[in-house]
Amino acid sequence: MVPLSILDPVPIAHGQAVGDAIAASVELARLAETCGYRRVWYAEHHNMATIGSSATSVLIANVAACTETIVLGHRGPAISVEPLAGGGLLSGGWAF
Repeated sequence: MVPLSILDPVPIAHGQAVGDAIAASVELARLAETCGYRRVWYAEHHNMATIGSSATSVLIANVAACTETIVLGHRGPAISVEPLAGGGLLSGGWAF
């Protein structure tokens, strides 16, 4: 089987609360994990009213707390690896 990944920008629909968009992102990751996807990537975007992935390390920590095996990753501006490495330690190695 070809390993599949998802790129989730955490879209915020018109009138939707940011917390609800993040909850939908968590559910997407859980569904992807159940369906055998390998990884979920989060792209970092700032100052966009319709994108909820501006704090990717916090988002990854939240999703890691709700998933078990799917690999969680970040793609965006260079950041210190320590927060993500800590996420890897807390998640048993599947978040980075």
